[in-house]
Amino acid sequence: MKLTELTLCAALCGVAAGCSSPKPAVESTAVAAAIAPGAPVNALPKAIVYKMSGDASALNVPVTVSPETGEITSFPGPSDVVGQEPIALGDGWLLDQRGISENSRFTRWTYDEYQALKRPPTLSELKAAIIPGARAVDLRRLPMTPWDAAADTAAVKKILGVD
Repeated sequence: MKLTELTLCAALCGVAAGCSSPKPAVESTAVAAAIAPGAPVNALPKAIVYKMSGDASALNVPVTVSPETGEITSFPGPSDVVGQEPIALGDGWLLDQRGISENSRFTRWTYDEYQALKRPPTLSELKAAIIPGARAVDLRRLPMTPWDAAADTAAVKKILGVD
């Protein structure tokens, strides 16, 4: 996803979050292509679950890299990760609360360590902090919003077949 698409998706999510009643959900990749400028937004984001590969844990802060170049394209500020830790569901499954994608990589910083930083890390510090081989894998989009999934993890576990 390009930076402009991310900006559009972020704007759409902000508008959708303010809706007073649920609307039929639309896959986020289709949202940018299907909405004409000035058209009403009838989409809500879908919850994402994933597993991790490599030596990272659910406590490690993710950044986003370009699939073409591997360069960091997005990262949170220290205050942006407060309360954003993924929710452990069992069998290695995690419920995303941060914005995970196939382009996510994990840093050596835990959420607590990252929140305590006095300033955002530089791009070179972030790049050096990426744990080799640590990625989000087996990503699945759920038929519910992130808020509904976080409020009803039993339903999410049932969808995943996790006891």
